[in-house]
Amino acid sequence: MFEEIVVSLLANVRKLCRINLIAYRIAGWIWEASYGEKTSLNNFIWGKGNECLTY
Repeated sequence: MFEEIVVSLLANVRKLCRINLIAYRIAGWIWEASYGEKTSLNNFIWGKGNECLTY
């Protein structure tokens, strides 16, 4: 029972993370298209997205 709850929670975290990853990527692309370069904020955005890939 407890294991099922944990597995379910982890699956939801992964799902949320994927949604966030897509959002961060889009934000990164828009930022890059607007400013034509990767600023420190943009690197932060991409970094946040990549963090999700470790799940």
